[in-house]
Amino acid sequence: PGAIFLTPRLSHTLLWYAERGEVVAWKNVPQSAEGIVRWWRRVQDVHGTGRPLRCERWHEPLAEAGVDRLKQIADKYGADYLITERTDPPLELPVLYRNHTYIVYKLR
Repeated sequence: PGAIFLTPRLSHTLLWYAERGEVVAWKNVPQSAEGIVRWWRRVQDVHGTGRPLRCERWHEPLAEAGVDRLKQIADKYGADYLITERTDPPLELPVLYRNHTYIVYKLR
């Protein structure tokens, strides 16, 4: 119940269907100005590449960030698990679950 997940950038239903927390969700935009700023910084920190070009701005898929960076993000935000699409590059992390669409990795 208290598990926190790193999810694909455009994921938007984990909270609703699985009742699990996400480090950041693209569609869960806060309503206050301060909250929006914090949310945007978190989106950039988790999914951003640091590149200025719009077409290169995001890690698509998140697995492109690499295991070391994903573990840094997990430590910073308390994420326990990572969800990737099955078609994403495989990662050298323990696999807890996989189906025809997703893979769940253990981060911590």
